[in-house]
Amino acid sequence: MRKTVFSVFITVFIFVMMLTSCGGNFVGIVINGTTDMTVSGSNLRNLEKRADTKVASTETGELYFDKNSGAVTFYDRTSGKNWNSLPSFKNDFAAPFIIKVFDGENILILDSITHCADKKDITYEISSGSVRVSYLFTHENVSVELPVTFSLNGAYFEVNADMGECLVSDNAMLLSVSVLPFTGSIRYAHDGFDMSVFGDWFLVPDGAGALMHTALEDENFTEASYSVYGKEYYEECVYAPLAAYGIKQGDKALSVTVTEGSECAMIKAVRSNADDKNINRIYTEFIITPISGDNGKVNSGEAFSGKIKIKYEALSGDSADHIGVASSVRQALVSDGMIPSDKRVSKYPFYVTLLTSVDGKKDSVLTSFPQSENLLSILKGKGIDDISLMLEGMLTGGIAQKSASHADIISSAGGKKGFSELCSYALSQQIDVFAGVKLFSSSDGNALKNISGKSVSYTVENPFYPYISKDKFKMTYLDADSVSEAVNGVINTFENINCAVAVTDADVLYSDYSSENSDIGSSSEFYSDSLCSVSVNSPLMLSGVRGDTLRYADRFINVTFDTAYPATGSYTAVPFIPAVLHSVYSYAPAAVNLSDISIFALLKAVEYGACIHYQWCFYDRTDKYYENTLSEAVDFYIKAEKELGDLQTEKMTEHYSYEDGVYCTEYENGSKVYVNYNNYSVVIGNVAVMPYDYLRIG
Repeated sequence: MRKTVFSVFITVFIFVMMLTSCGGNFVGIVINGTTDMTVSGSNLRNLEKRADTKVASTETGELYFDKNSGAVTFYDRTSGKNWNSLPSFKNDFAAPFIIKVFDGENILILDSITHCADKKDITYEISSGSVRVSYLFTHENVSVELPVTFSLNGAYFEVNADMGECLVSDNAMLLSVSVLPFTGSIRYAHDGFDMSVFGDWFLVPDGAGALMHTALEDENFTEASYSVYGKEYYEECVYAPLAAYGIKQGDKALSVTVTEGSECAMIKAVRSNADDKNINRIYTEFIITPISGDNGKVNSGEAFSGKIKIKYEALSGDSADHIGVASSVRQALVSDGMIPSDKRVSKYPFYVTLLTSVDGKKDSVLTSFPQSENLLSILKGKGIDDISLMLEGMLTGGIAQKSASHADIISSAGGKKGFSELCSYALSQQIDVFAGVKLFSSSDGNALKNISGKSVSYTVENPFYPYISKDKFKMTYLDADSVSEAVNGVINTFENINCAVAVTDADVLYSDYSSENSDIGSSSEFYSDSLCSVSVNSPLMLSGVRGDTLRYADRFINVTFDTAYPATGSYTAVPFIPAVLHSVYSYAPAAVNLSDISIFALLKAVEYGACIHYQWCFYDRTDKYYENTLSEAVDFYIKAEKELGDLQTEKMTEHYSYEDGVYCTEYENGSKVYVNYNNYSVVIGNVAVMPYDYLRIG
């Protein structure tokens, strides 16, 4: 019986480009050419029930392997659903694994059915409740051997691969590996459309999270790519703070969490839009070797040689929603040590960012240390006791900070003595003070190089221009040696001062191609080690969330709640990331007073279980002057702390739209918090939620 032939030959034109939606200078690939697809049957491209060989069995599920196609099936005992790595319907392109290989001239897209055509190309060994499979991809003189282990571990179905064991022919370069890209894929019939499918979605890590409703057509939104931690290898993509996603079909769902190799991951989602030649699918593609080109020359980074690991868990019933997926993802991160199992939050602090200086010069001081102490006493006098104060721009260079290796506490704001006195006062009042530090970037220092050998930089806008200093500052990301020196500089600067550290530039991850260890895995490990060193003696606050920093951080500030892709009827924002963090970490969004409508930002913080955050200064010629919004902040926080503060220790258990403009978040202790964004009151039971307000029940 003849098998499907699916050969793709793509001539590539490679160049460096800037993707502003991803926030920086990145390397991308534009592919020009044609795709040659010949179909002669699809007998190996669908599984009607499940693969034929049982590999493992637990109380919750079973694992099956198909020796002919190399496919796997995860059977959920609770719901009776098979999660197959191949669709249950006939198709001409699905495969358990798809890889991209560069042979020096072309990018070849090879799949594990067409290009592992013979039985000898897929070998396997079953042992101890797992199966180790070796996929040998071949095309002409190119070959790639990819060993993968499938196993059951409690409730999780796991996929493991050690890229150090992957064998690639000398004339080729492995660019990427797409793992089980058709698991959970679905195609909706044009006739006999079941109304229940309108509740189907993909849960994606865009901002705080978003639901891509797969049964709703949206011709303007067919594909989406989410680059985890903002690496420099891009197609069109948005930043993803976590390598995780979910799939919902009817009353069943699947959570997917990358626990190893997340720094290489891209989450990709494809919508069918009722196109019978396409299907809805979401999957993880791991970028193994980034490549780019400049002036016709192809450049490549060091291949990732670490491990990749994905954990899948089947959910059903009440757990088959986005909060259930978040709970599963969190437990997966805990079980793999990415979130410490003993980490718990108990406080509901009022977050304040005080801007200290624009450029560190005497005439650019926005808030001195004595003024910072004065603000703390004002807040205490108004009844706010639990305060987390972060001072930004307090080191040499101000907002445009110099390298932390030689940056010192600016004397114009009070110097080390003034800052130490501020911290001593805060300590006596049980107030947490965090010194805001740029650890991985600066306005001077040796810049890291991207894959094309160019310095990686970004721009900081001066919010106080034209009153103070210039309109913008150029910042560069530091090379590995400079970061090591910066870590030592931070430790030495704050060694004898009772304060903690807030790293304000750790949200995006880069490889340093000017160093010997230029692969993204080494870079991620180096970033983590740097944060670990800073966090040894004090709590660590990070600006923005990044999944591989969860084990070191205690608090997160400036957490993004908005989606990068615009919200539509088919794409809606949900608190996915907040549900992962809640009860484990204290977190706050961007400052309320920087939003367009402050009451909406405050209500969103309540809906997403976050703390309140304001950014202030003592410079009265700006809208950030603290007196402008002090009353609003104090009134809202005192009420919220009294009514919601104890919920910080509780996990989120449900989140849904009660009616238009009204959302409900439920917690483990049974409490429900209704948030009303409407300009009219809404009656719930025997009580009303007032306009632009919230109400806790229970």
